[in-house]
Amino acid sequence: MTFSAGRITLVLTVLILAGFSSAEACTSAVIAGTASEDGRPLLWKLRDSSAEENALEYFEAEPYSFTGIVNCSDSSRSQVWMGANEAGFAIMNTHSYNINYGQSCALETDREGAFMKLALRLCGDLGDFEVLLQDSLRTWGLSANFGVIDAEGGAAYFEAGFSDYIRYDVTDESTVPEGYLIRTNFSHSRDRDRGYGYIRYASTEALFSDRTPITAEFLIREGSRNLRHGYTGEDLRLQKIPRRAKAVIRPYRDYVVNASTVSVMCIRGVKSEEDPGLTMMYTLPGWPLSCPVFPVFVMEKGGFSDLLKAADGGCSPLNSWALKEKAGCFPETRGNMDDYIDLKPLLARKTGFLYAVEDAEKKIFKKAEVLREYLGSAAEDDRNETLNAFRGEAEAIIEMLY
Repeated sequence: MTFSAGRITLVLTVLILAGFSSAEACTSAVIAGTASEDGRPLLWKLRDSSAEENALEYFEAEPYSFTGIVNCSDSSRSQVWMGANEAGFAIMNTHSYNINYGQSCALETDREGAFMKLALRLCGDLGDFEVLLQDSLRTWGLSANFGVIDAEGGAAYFEAGFSDYIRYDVTDESTVPEGYLIRTNFSHSRDRDRGYGYIRYASTEALFSDRTPITAEFLIREGSRNLRHGYTGEDLRLQKIPRRAKAVIRPYRDYVVNASTVSVMCIRGVKSEEDPGLTMMYTLPGWPLSCPVFPVFVMEKGGFSDLLKAADGGCSPLNSWALKEKAGCFPETRGNMDDYIDLKPLLARKTGFLYAVEDAEKKIFKKAEVLREYLGSAAEDDRNETLNAFRGEAEAIIEMLY
C-alpha cells in the first residue's frame, strides 16, 4: 500500500489538529513462512506506550501456559501485550483508531491486553482464536489489529472492532503475494484516512520491499531501529555528528521507533512437524535504540533469564539499564521536548551506544541460531543444560555492554 504526498499531508494535518499522542503508536507485521528465510512464520511488534517499565512474565495456566510482555506497574498482571503459549500460538496487536469510527459502544474499551492474555490461555491455533473472537463480539470493547501465528504455519491479521471483525490470511498468496502484511494504527477494512500511523507504515513498507526473505534478525536490527522518516525521507543514521559538538538535537516525531517505544518482540514460529516449544521470542524489554535482544524459547517456561524478569516489584534489570541510556538522548523532558532527540549519545563515531548494542547483538544472534538448530534434535536433559549455558553467555555479553 502506497500513500501519496497529498494523502500524508492530509493525515499530518489531522494529527496536528487532533493533538495525537505517539503513546499508542505501535508498528507491527505478520510474515508467512513463504516469505521468511527458513519457512517459519514471524510475528513482530514495536510497542509504544506510556508504561515505560516492561518485563517478560511466565503464566502457568490451563489449558495452555504462556509467556509474554507485561507492564511492571500492572501488579495483578491482568494484561499481556505480546507473547506465545506452549501450543505455539502467538499474538500481538496494534490499536486501531478507525475500526469503530462512527459507532458508539457502551462497553469498557482499551482492553486489548486483557483479551490477548485470555487468548494465550485458551487458544491453540488460529481457528480457536477466531471462535473466541466471534464469541466476544458485542461483549468486548475491542479496537485492534490482532496479529497471530500458530504451530501449523497459520499467519493472519484480525481487524476487530466492537461488533465485527475482518480476517486477512497472510498465507493466501492470491491476496498477499508478498507473504507479509504490515499494520500500524489504522485498519485496512475501514476508511484509511481516519486512523493514525501512516508515516510509520510508509517507512516500514519501504524497508520491507527491499528485503526478502525476511528474518528475525532483520526485524529486530533494522525494522525496530528504522530511523528513516516515512514522510520527509530523512534518515537520522546519516546525520553528521561533529566530534566537538556537545549535542546534536534533531526533531523526532513519527519515526518507527519513537520516544514512547517501550519494548519489542519478534516471535519466530515453528514448522508443523516441530515441537511448539521451539517457538522463539526475540525480546527487547526496553527502548530498542538502547536495549539489545535476548532470545527466549517457549520451552523455557519461567526459567528464562532474570535480566528479563520484574525484580522485587520493580522493572526488569535490562529495562532499567536501557532506560538509563535512553535518558541521555532526551536531556529535556518539559512539555513536548521528547519530540527532540540528542543523536550524539547514540550515533557518535566510535562512542555511540547504538553501535555498541548492535555489536553485542551480533554475538547473541549467532549463538541463538546455533542453539536453535541444536535444540531441534537434542534430548530434554541436553536441552536444559544447553539452554542454561546460552543464558549465561548472553547475560555476560549484555552485562559487559552496560
